[in-house]
Amino acid sequence: MSNRAAAAEKAPVISRRQLALRAAATLARGDAIAALEQLAPGLTPGGDPGPDIVRVLQGIARALEEEDPATAIHCLRLVVAAPVQTGRAVTAFRLLTLLLKANDRTGIGKLAEDISSNGRLSQRAGRLLLEHGLYEQALTVLEQDEEAAGRNASTLRMIAVAKQQLGQLESAFTMTEPPAEGRPPLVQVRDEPHDIRVNGEITHRVESGFNQWHFRNGYVLNARGVIADSSKSIQNWLLPANYKNCVQPTPAVNIDPDGSPIYVIASFFHFNFFHWLIQTAPVIEWLVAAHDRPRIAIVNSPAKFVEDTLQLFGDRARFETIEAGAIARQFGEVVVIEPHNIVHGDALRRFARRLAAAAKPTGHQRVFISRADAPSKRPLLNREDLERFLREHGFEVVTLSGLDLSTQAGLLKDAKIIVAEHGAGLSNAIVASAGTQVLELIPPDFSKNVGFRHRSFVYATNFCQQHYFRFLGTRFNLVPATESPFDTLSWRIDIEQVERFMKDKGMIR
Repeated sequence: MSNRAAAAEKAPVISRRQLALRAAATLARGDAIAALEQLAPGLTPGGDPGPDIVRVLQGIARALEEEDPATAIHCLRLVVAAPVQTGRAVTAFRLLTLLLKANDRTGIGKLAEDISSNGRLSQRAGRLLLEHGLYEQALTVLEQDEEAAGRNASTLRMIAVAKQQLGQLESAFTMTEPPAEGRPPLVQVRDEPHDIRVNGEITHRVESGFNQWHFRNGYVLNARGVIADSSKSIQNWLLPANYKNCVQPTPAVNIDPDGSPIYVIASFFHFNFFHWLIQTAPVIEWLVAAHDRPRIAIVNSPAKFVEDTLQLFGDRARFETIEAGAIARQFGEVVVIEPHNIVHGDALRRFARRLAAAAKPTGHQRVFISRADAPSKRPLLNREDLERFLREHGFEVVTLSGLDLSTQAGLLKDAKIIVAEHGAGLSNAIVASAGTQVLELIPPDFSKNVGFRHRSFVYATNFCQQHYFRFLGTRFNLVPATESPFDTLSWRIDIEQVERFMKDKGMIR
């Protein structure tokens, strides 16, 4: 027996968790390749690396995405191939984006076939593949989504677009009648372009707005043939009666006797505070200003902030609630509005003024929005230290759960400086005056994995003429069990660094 073989035989067996902890320490020192080499004993072909190693592989992939994308792709493939674990759908989507950057058509095709039947992932992946012109792969992913999640209208609409491009469908939008006279099927509503500033520097320029689809004799229903069920996140969409190979209207249909148009906001985010306040409410504001007493269809939502918002517009009768389980309705003219992540800037400002007028001011000029009322989601490990530091500098620490809309807005109405953990509560910052400094503390994973939401906060504060700043925390995906659960979204804020940052920006002395 060779000396090397004898030494290997005597070497102690190292558990996967020990391998993961050692590799995580190496990764924290900035050596991702060495960390991957340390994981090699736990990466047997066809074996289960376990959740600890999977988390380190995800960290290695993040570290190498720019400098060594091939190795990052290798790591993500190992993760996607592992048994189901938390965050697998997000990892598969990250792998898809890297394969698209590398123009690896073979890898993209294989991933499209292997993707789990996860509705949310399949919709995102299908949309991305459509944007890159990969219609066959998009169809593979989206048809998996249809089988898994039922006839979701958004998925079916993308399937129709893919089939149209592949010559399998005559028209993705075939209408029974032409649109209303003088109105094209699609109208793009746009605001003036805005310069976007982050940490005092102009980073880019955006055009904000939304799309309007005009239809005659259309049905308002969800993909299962009934009006939207408020207990589920179902995207509402208008479907013409002969939307080929897609959704057929239910046999029982009520013909609406009123000839005036009905405006339907095509969003499944009526139950999420951020998306409602920043993306949906400004569309309502625009409709109210652009039309005389518009009829607006609102999905029935149990969320109190929805009703609080509608009351701000005075005439509650103009809003028609779409109830769960009701008979489908046919309207003479339906205008479906598709909000963008980049909301209409001028409409957002006008809605912010409307909300500020109804707010109950508290006089707080320095406010920290804490997520201590949501401790299990994205736990900030040293939140108490951060709150103590901010109190020492005159900040009022607030939590927003359970407060009505005007009370939440009132806590921030007079603020000159707002600091907040990333979360929906920061949406209330739009009521603060122009020139207010808004500092968002962000878990580093969130700046990549849910980037559109992060950018939406940037846009909202910029559109309201506030000064947006961001500060990234430190990711703690491997921490001692005595300190925190083994959670990939646990994170910390370096108090000394954030103190220097705030002093540099003139927020504290």
